[in-house]
Amino acid sequence: AGTRLKIWVFLTDTLTGTNVWAEKYTGLANPDTFFDFQEYVAQNVSSRIADAFGFINRTLLHESNGSQKTAATAKEAILRYYQWHTALTSDTFQPALELAEAAFKQEPDSVLVKGILSDLYAADYHWSYGQRENFLEKSLSLAIQAIGSDPSSQIAHMAAAFNYYLRRDFTQFINSAKTAIELNPSNISVIMAISNWYAFSGQWDNALQLIEKALSLTPTPPPWYRAALSLYHYIRKDYEESFIEAGRINMPETLWDALFRLVSSGMLNLKKEAARSRQELLEIYPDFEQNGMQIISRNICNDYFIEQIIIGLSAGGINLSR
Repeated sequence: AGTRLKIWVFLTDTLTGTNVWAEKYTGLANPDTFFDFQEYVAQNVSSRIADAFGFINRTLLHESNGSQKTAATAKEAILRYYQWHTALTSDTFQPALELAEAAFKQEPDSVLVKGILSDLYAADYHWSYGQRENFLEKSLSLAIQAIGSDPSSQIAHMAAAFNYYLRRDFTQFINSAKTAIELNPSNISVIMAISNWYAFSGQWDNALQLIEKALSLTPTPPPWYRAALSLYHYIRKDYEESFIEAGRINMPETLWDALFRLVSSGMLNLKKEAARSRQELLEIYPDFEQNGMQIISRNICNDYFIEQIIIGLSAGGINLSR
């Protein structure tokens, strides 16, 4: 219409004939901006439909949950992996890990399975789930093997970046993180995971840039990305904004939700909220007062940030063993 361009996109479930998603995109129909607009629409649509958190995987997971089949196929392992990536709970982690290990036995040369298993082994260490002992080295080995077999594997480069982050080898981390993002800059799950690692190591420019990019691709990213924003405000002593962002995480069975609500409410002297968050944190990690330093240091790879978190924990009623 003149210089204006409008595109309506509809997604239909052909089994039921139901419209399951629709979106409107508007731009200017001129040569200077047309290709940028086209690329934006293509990235946004593909992310909404085919990303790890997209409609296809959500549908497949729903169908899988209703199935009586228990075969440990690579497809099932991938779906459970995405389910865990969305929820980040120990309950979703265990079946994801077990299926990935079973799929690896069936398909030991699969690059995708190696990448997923590498990421899960690193996550077991990162979140202190305690499902496997000393598997961080095996995680890095699997990632390197996968990259050697297929240098274009995004998940393998992401798993390698995760390992280097946990080891605080930030030079290698940045190199692997950049490669992972360049391989598919529309993969929201990868962008958000790496943005958190940037944030928790204090590399705010990179973190905020990736968060902004992910939000441009979808209005409904996984809520755990707000942990980085909560920490961002907390470190700047803007405790009210940190508390607001922590409340938006809205994943009460995860460490970040309870932890960031506790430290920010503690610094704000919100006693009732601090007590509730403290109880939730201790339900997730009953030994947190004894092992909290280990748990925090595996999540946040910045010593100054850790010290500030400890201060907030003390204000919220938890004094960690040193």
